[in-house]
Amino acid sequence: MSNELKEGLASQHVLNQTYDFVQQEDIEGANTLTVGVMVGDKRVLQYTVDITKFVPNNSEPMTNVVLAASKVEKITPEVEEFATSFEWKIIK
Repeated sequence: MSNELKEGLASQHVLNQTYDFVQQEDIEGANTLTVGVMVGDKRVLQYTVDITKFVPNNSEPMTNVVLAASKVEKITPEVEEFATSFEWKIIK
């Protein structure tokens, strides 16, 4: 992501894109998907989605649906603060 984008918002965009990405036929047979969010040269969030635990749910925020099936391996304080304010359900 561009340096102009705040870390939390960049992470939210990528989590929302992940929601659609894990539903593609192209990744059938994959067990996990690791995603790293970069803002400029800085990795601000990294998580691994367990594809077998991912259950699409249109009545929940896409971020929480993705995070429910994910383990967060790296998160910066700015992203963690953003996540707390938006009540993301993070599993570390």
